[in-house]
Amino acid sequence: MVKTFSLATESTRARVQQFIETGSQFRLGGLPTEAPHPAASELAELAHHDLPRAIQLFKDIEQSALEVVLTQLDAAHELTATLRRVFQDGHRVFLCGCGATGRLALVLESVWREQPLSGKREDVVAFTAGGDFALVRSLGIFEDRPELGAKHLLDLGFGEGDLLIAITEGGETSFVLGALEKATQKSREKAWLLFCNPIDVLVRTTDRSKVAIENPRVRPLALETGPMILAGSTRLQASSVLMAFVGGCLRELVTGEKVEWIFSQLLDRVSQIDLGPCARLIDLEAQAHLDSTYTLHRSRTASIGVLTDTTERAPTFSLAPFENSRDSQSILSRTYLEVPGTRDSLSAWTQILGRAPRPFHPPRSVQSPAIDMDALLGFDFSSGAKERRAARGAPTELTIDIEFETGILGFHYSTNSAGDASRDYVVPTGTIS
Repeated sequence: MVKTFSLATESTRARVQQFIETGSQFRLGGLPTEAPHPAASELAELAHHDLPRAIQLFKDIEQSALEVVLTQLDAAHELTATLRRVFQDGHRVFLCGCGATGRLALVLESVWREQPLSGKREDVVAFTAGGDFALVRSLGIFEDRPELGAKHLLDLGFGEGDLLIAITEGGETSFVLGALEKATQKSREKAWLLFCNPIDVLVRTTDRSKVAIENPRVRPLALETGPMILAGSTRLQASSVLMAFVGGCLRELVTGEKVEWIFSQLLDRVSQIDLGPCARLIDLEAQAHLDSTYTLHRSRTASIGVLTDTTERAPTFSLAPFENSRDSQSILSRTYLEVPGTRDSLSAWTQILGRAPRPFHPPRSVQSPAIDMDALLGFDFSSGAKERRAARGAPTELTIDIEFETGILGFHYSTNSAGDASRDYVVPTGTIS
């Protein structure tokens, strides 16, 4: 027992020493995207007492951040030309992200698969730390491991002539930078690295970012957004800007529209969105959480977007993540997703992703929770989710249906309480689809 304790102590000491030596490389508070937004100092107060103004503030800051894409048209033309050449040469484009940026990469792949270039449906491949499982739950154990990013890239068959677009809001995510480094070694194509902080600040903050940015085999691009409206919540403006930039370049290849027109149209559509109807829906969802009741989101055409948003809420607002049907002990989430018209979990996932799910297989040396296909399919979003959850003790009080129709996002809600409420809304959108 004494020997075992001694070994454990030595192991702990080694980890502490490693943290002391490298900890400064993970102190990111000085990055603009991690700072508080000066215009959002009264957001909490507005959310409680003037919700329409709080929603308008969100929209204004989002729209202002999106304008950065119009300042990077030369880079957009460069990336579009590279994409066109890579496809014409018979190679593939890989999109790598982590956390929110990983989920947006998966969204971009699913949209591409809906409207690809002729014969190119399989030629955009997206992946994130932890594989498709991370679309439901964040997996921090993978995010700080560059070797896992490199392994995941190779597992997907990345080869000579393929292009990697590495997407990391901060510019410092180890998983993404590991994939980036491997891509520069494997392919003749210069890899792209997209982030939302100033280059000079980033290279002063972390050595790993400096190495990546100064690599001659890397094309770095800073899409500077400034702070998020919720401090540190990079699923907001940063993810929107990164998705808009890459999505706009891919869209030009599909439609033939010039990327500058695509960006301008996006900004115009965002400016026209009337978010007033959302206030009632926000009130209903907030009240459902306060009352400890359960909500169900249903969607076929917008399911991956709904899943991404609801997944991100768990860590942002300290909510229980989606429960897994194969874990009878898991806490029931206050909200869930159902994909109508799907017969089982596999068909629901295929509808969400536009392809069969791709779980990541970590090396045996990594102590990881189960993230294989069996674990992934335990998140059963198929038809009947409402009844299955009710049987487990989570009856749905609020149901929200969300669908895309010809560029319009439509939703309606219904409640099961006395005085049942139901109303339809439509919101014009600027999606890349």
